[in-house]
Amino acid sequence: MIIAMILLSGCGTTVPQIKEIWDVDRPGNNNSPNGPTPPISGSAQIEFEIKKRVFCDLRDAVREAIYYNSNVTTRDGAVIKRDTLLPLDWGAQISLSLEVEEHSALNPGVSFNEPYANAITNRIGSAFTSTPQSRAIGIGAELSSASTRTDKINAYYSVSYLISRSADKLVCDSEEHDPFRKVQWDYAKSSPFILTSSLGLSEWLVGSVWASRQLPSVGLPSEAKFAGTQDGPAKKPDTVSIDIKFVIISNGSINPSWKLVRIGANNGAPLFETGRRRTHQLIITLGPRNQQTDNSHLALQIGQAINSGGSRPFYPGR
Repeated sequence: MIIAMILLSGCGTTVPQIKEIWDVDRPGNNNSPNGPTPPISGSAQIEFEIKKRVFCDLRDAVREAIYYNSNVTTRDGAVIKRDTLLPLDWGAQISLSLEVEEHSALNPGVSFNEPYANAITNRIGSAFTSTPQSRAIGIGAELSSASTRTDKINAYYSVSYLISRSADKLVCDSEEHDPFRKVQWDYAKSSPFILTSSLGLSEWLVGSVWASRQLPSVGLPSEAKFAGTQDGPAKKPDTVSIDIKFVIISNGSINPSWKLVRIGANNGAPLFETGRRRTHQLIITLGPRNQQTDNSHLALQIGQAINSGGSRPFYPGR
């Protein structure tokens, strides 16, 4: 416990790191044959590993959705168009937020006690009962500090690119294109997005797009495409989004206390407490390249910012 307190004693007094204490910073190389290479922090490697995982899982999900067909029909059931389940002119907007909040607090407390003689309060038969008496004055103080760091990463990939051969030449299928694997560096292991066995993107994408195609939005009468109908399929197809969030909390405290006849110390809140909360959140929105898709994705980002900024401060153990 003492070792843990020492390791976390800077929580809240310095800028937090996305990486954990076991993650390694990679040194640069000024003598590289291809020119100087920059030093890579453990935080940067975590961000790369998460982005790689999201990209590869999304690529596989898009390719599975493209495998299926969707028929566009009129109201009388006639098939007028055959199309892939996932439109080829769609794109994927990705927003990744990595937030770390650290907190530490010192809560010393002293109480001064003045004992009195026991008071006789009741008589039961020939026996008397007594109640102890004392007077106490407590003095306490609190010194706390909290700090927060948020790294945000945004990316965009078109569906046509994700199903192309160009996407096969990236980090998903070859260690040659992975800057960490080709130099035999260990994987980063400090995010649930890396450690989880599956993000479930294929199941989500296929199901969401299928449901959207089965009951699509309907446009205004002026957008009608079919004679004899009052309205037709909307010119702006439905968008689909997913929001995945992991929150990991680690905290600890230490509270040496004593109680003497006339003085006591630290009999309430822990003398020292410290903690670290990591919030990793991923938002993916797929839709056509238009303002409606941008607005849908932006609304989720705004909601994320409101929920993050409006949450109460993190105090370990409370």
